[in-house]
Amino acid sequence: MAAPERANPIVIGERINPCGNPRLAARLAAGDWDAVDEEARAQAAAGADLLDVNGALPANGGSEHASLFEMIDRAERAADLPLVIDSRHAWILVQAAERVRRPPILSSLAATREALERWLPELARTGAPVVGLAIDEGGVPAGAAERFACAESFVRAGLALGMPLEHLIVDCVALPGGEEPVAANAPALDAMRLVSTRLGAPLILGISNVSHGAPTTREHRRRAAAFLVAALDAGLDYAIVNPLDEKIRSMLPAARRERGQAARSHERPA
Repeated sequence: MAAPERANPIVIGERINPCGNPRLAARLAAGDWDAVDEEARAQAAAGADLLDVNGALPANGGSEHASLFEMIDRAERAADLPLVIDSRHAWILVQAAERVRRPPILSSLAATREALERWLPELARTGAPVVGLAIDEGGVPAGAAERFACAESFVRAGLALGMPLEHLIVDCVALPGGEEPVAANAPALDAMRLVSTRLGAPLILGISNVSHGAPTTREHRRRAAAFLVAALDAGLDYAIVNPLDEKIRSMLPAARRERGQAARSHERPA
């Protein structure tokens, strides 16, 4: 499977995720699965390139895989877009990769020794791009150098398995940032620059993570937009965002034009 080709940055719609979408979680808890169809269509209409699908309902009795598979089926029927299949369980990702109709991205795998040795080979055999998290056995490292080390372990392990570099997508992990999300996430942004310059691997980031758990307000949207600008400057390729957010959506055409101009300026004549 080839990684989806889209204008850079690639927009991944984040809203089919009950952990970050309370309204969706409430509707799914009530058995209203049409909510998935509606979110998929709305995000596609707003310009998303891919749709993130996460089946971890807050109270689903341990049936994440069943929820996720139902959500995958509905999202694929509702919108003609590839999916980012999002689960912390690698075995679910392996099974989900066999279910989808279009080439997916599989997200995410921590850079622990067990994950890289036990599960990365399984994910590599699906042929799908895989997202690797800058997380080790101790959790999310505090510093940029340590996050880069996680990313390097993931990328080197994937290359050793014969995976193309473009299929090894690195997430340097954005964390809640309070009133100053850019400053609070300096380690993630610095790690992204290291990954871009030293490894050349594509970068992905959950932009709204900086206000995770906080009520959605105009100020939170402004902070997310500011963080997106900083992440793009650090080399972001895949932006996990709310495409229905007008402020976010209005920024993307200019960002894509700048990326296109930069790419053309680096092309060498034949």
